[in-house]
Amino acid sequence: MSMNLGPEPFKRYFDSSGDPLAGGLLYSYAAGTTTPQNTYTDINGGTANANPIVLDANGYAGSVWLDPTLSYKFVLKTAAGATIQTEDNIVGLINNDSVPTAAIQASAVTTAKIADGAVTRAKLAAGAVGTESLTATKTGNYTATASDDYIPVSAASGAVTITLYAASGNSGRRLKIARTDLTPANVITIDGNASETINGTTTITITAQYEVVELECDGSNWTIVHRHLPYSYIPTGMVDAFAGTAAPTGWLACNGAAISRTTYAALFAVIGETHGEGDNSTTFNVPDYRGRFLRGVDGGAANDPDRASRTAMATGGVTGDNVGSVQADQMINHTHTIPYTTSGIANTGRSYSADGAQVSTYTTSNPSVGGSETRPKNANVLYIIKT
Repeated sequence: MSMNLGPEPFKRYFDSSGDPLAGGLLYSYAAGTTTPQNTYTDINGGTANANPIVLDANGYAGSVWLDPTLSYKFVLKTAAGATIQTEDNIVGLINNDSVPTAAIQASAVTTAKIADGAVTRAKLAAGAVGTESLTATKTGNYTATASDDYIPVSAASGAVTITLYAASGNSGRRLKIARTDLTPANVITIDGNASETINGTTTITITAQYEVVELECDGSNWTIVHRHLPYSYIPTGMVDAFAGTAAPTGWLACNGAAISRTTYAALFAVIGETHGEGDNSTTFNVPDYRGRFLRGVDGGAANDPDRASRTAMATGGVTGDNVGSVQADQMINHTHTIPYTTSGIANTGRSYSADGAQVSTYTTSNPSVGGSETRPKNANVLYIIKT
């Protein structure tokens, strides 16, 4: 018989100060009792863990597999035996051998089948949990049917529109639509059936690779119940600092280069000619942040007193208080006070009257110090922009 994985595999335990519970003790008992009950080191259940399990120096208990026919109580204690936490009526996570594939029927999960809130293997075997219907990847326009559960879509060859099936008679049904390609210039549109809406609008779009939109029908219209963006999704036009010497895939260096409006259509749609018009026909400029510090648009805050006189980064670029404009280096207007005395006539090269009054004027200056620019401490990075 295979064991079930404990509900918190590779769990790490901490003491009240937030430090790893090194040497802590994890006891396992039969649920509701103080009768010791074995846990196991692997799925086969051939070797029982020590009871208690002694946590390692980093507070880890290691692999904890449970007998799928039993319920457990766990008690966590410090190395000195002080109880920290008790959890009762614990069962393991069902492993991939617990329910045979043939036992999972194609029916939907119903409230009646799991009305008591517990999902058991017996209920699974009885068909309480259905499999998700996965259609073939769509590369062209497609109208969904009520038998579709999950529709993968690729717009690598061109824009695609997925039209939803009629909401009438399908209240409570859900549909997932996922984008599989990385061709942001080609739009994937989800269109409500006829006059039906999606969150109040007639269409929505999917722009990120591996983005998944889950929709639910209320019998009249559709609602987005979940929209999953991949953890690595970054919107086109995002600027970031990079520690490498060349931009990674999907990014360009912010070096002012003129790039194709067609190849980088998604980026052009976001930044347009704000950083330069390129050849004013087929190309446009990416930002040129080489050797520059970045500054937020003033936006009416009056933190940039010279915002109106900001200039274009490149030909055709924006000016004034807009994203993409630039300023040259400058020091704020200031004066220096240099004290001196006119008493006596010991100041060689200067003329004074007999009463000590100066009768000729002269100029003076401080010794030249510093370097070729005014700057804070800094470190070089490569600014890059998401395409």
